[in-house]
Amino acid sequence: FLHLVDRVTPEPSCSTSQARELSHYSRGRNECSTEISDRKTRRWSYRRLGQLDGSHSWSSSTPMIPLSDCETVLTDFDALVEVKSALGTAALIVMNKETDVILAIARLMHFYQHESCGQCTPCREGTGWMARILYRMAEGNAKPEEIDMLLEISYQVEGHTICALGDGAAWPAQGLVRHFRGEIEDRIKQYQEKMEPRRAES
Repeated sequence: FLHLVDRVTPEPSCSTSQARELSHYSRGRNECSTEISDRKTRRWSYRRLGQLDGSHSWSSSTPMIPLSDCETVLTDFDALVEVKSALGTAALIVMNKETDVILAIARLMHFYQHESCGQCTPCREGTGWMARILYRMAEGNAKPEEIDMLLEISYQVEGHTICALGDGAAWPAQGLVRHFRGEIEDRIKQYQEKMEPRRAES
């Protein structure tokens, strides 16, 4: 699932880096080089997914962006900041439309909760809170107001820890709400409709 790509990015973030890709669609290991004057090639990862309705993040610790942004944004530091994401470790994670994106971020949050050393209270407590909320959202067993609560918790974690793990945990949750709020709301609504007959019987 790894694709190693040497890439030169344009000014002002001119640098050479390697990018790895993890996706549903690609297997094996490929290498290719790009020229900064070739716009199509600079967007190598996005263009290969042009026929798919999915989302991706440049690493587990950056806000995900939908395919609509992937179609236009360049794969460099500054361009990704403009769409409220980041290059991160350049480990491209691609998810197709069949992926339960809410559950994916919940599992990711569980990882950050496990990795937290516990020294900083916002990270120690916040990652756990966010993980529990996200797992309930994945099931649909949450309240609509908890979407904004999740955001608020992420803002209390972001920038309030000694190391960057707190930021890395907060940003995926923010990206999820930014681009997939409607999907979270639909999941909650479907769960409530499913449970309504059971409540009436009891």
